[in-house]
Amino acid sequence: MSSSGRTTAKNKAFALLSMNAAAFLKAAAFYASHVYNFATYDFLREKGQNMEQEQAQETISQEEYEAEDEFLSKIPRLNLGALFAAPVWGPVHGFWATILFYPAWVFADNILYNMVSTGFSVLNLILVILVFGSLIAITVGFALTSGPVSAHRAIKKGKTFARYRKEQRIWAVVGIVLFIAALVLATVFNLYIRPTL
Repeated sequence: MSSSGRTTAKNKAFALLSMNAAAFLKAAAFYASHVYNFATYDFLREKGQNMEQEQAQETISQEEYEAEDEFLSKIPRLNLGALFAAPVWGPVHGFWATILFYPAWVFADNILYNMVSTGFSVLNLILVILVFGSLIAITVGFALTSGPVSAHRAIKKGKTFARYRKEQRIWAVVGIVLFIAALVLATVFNLYIRPTL
């Protein structure tokens, strides 16, 4: 293949990657706003406050603040199950939008594989950093914010706090195992199976 043909192929590949990256970032922004809106709505709904109660109660009492602070102090700041296995942990705990992590991580894997297979360039590197950086930021944000919401849900459904904590410890181990397994499978697929397809 001539050098002009290779350049044209690289330009087409980069244009395709750029379009995919734009679509991914748009989906990530949609997902982040959806999770925020869902968590806000769910929190208000679970508090059982309708519009009349909100208007009647203009301020939250000091006791309510202290009770919530005490409750939150018992919950780990970072939920490891949500961090390492968001697409599985999320739906189990009522965060159905986290199913979108599956296609997002597959897209990120494709971006990385394309950079490695087509050759290194500064633009490819910037694209990989943008995609992985935004996806990691969204995942960490979800792991930081989902714990209190899922804890309130569990308590409302009648679980004891001790049982909820025990389940989250199990989820932390399961999440780390699933993450390592997914990383190994993706590496084996990209190194040994994908080149033959």
